[in-house]
Amino acid sequence: MDTTRLAVSATSFVVGVVAALLVRVGLRGGFVKALTTGSSWRDMKMVMVVRSDLAIGRNKAAAQCAHAAINCYKRALTDAPKDLRRWETQGQTKVVVKVSGEAELIEVAENAQAEGLVAVVIHDSDSAIVLGIGPGPTALVDKVAGHLRLY
Repeated sequence: MDTTRLAVSATSFVVGVVAALLVRVGLRGGFVKALTTGSSWRDMKMVMVVRSDLAIGRNKAAAQCAHAAINCYKRALTDAPKDLRRWETQGQTKVVVKVSGEAELIEVAENAQAEGLVAVVIHDSDSAIVLGIGPGPTALVDKVAGHLRLY
């Protein structure tokens, strides 16, 4: 087989694989809808809100965020299964932000619940440490936590 035919065959194979992947992603993740409607392909996210007033190390904060993420996931299985599936197909975006104290954390949690979002507060030693929000629509999550700074 000459090099020209080999190159054409290889190119055809690659184009076919890419097309198949795009169709599969489009059917599972709403990619085609996002392209046709102009909506964001990643319009779902989960946010972990950490108190910055506590003297806890980054490792402890990370462990508490993991607890929050797992608990949000478990709660979303029953309370928001459609949001959960959509979030899963979009890469599971997670963001970690901070609040100045427990009162602010509880206020954000109440606002999230009022908007119908999954909101889970993680406690350690009878103190609220981390709040998990979502997964939920980015616009709605940002409505309650978008003003907070990154941790």
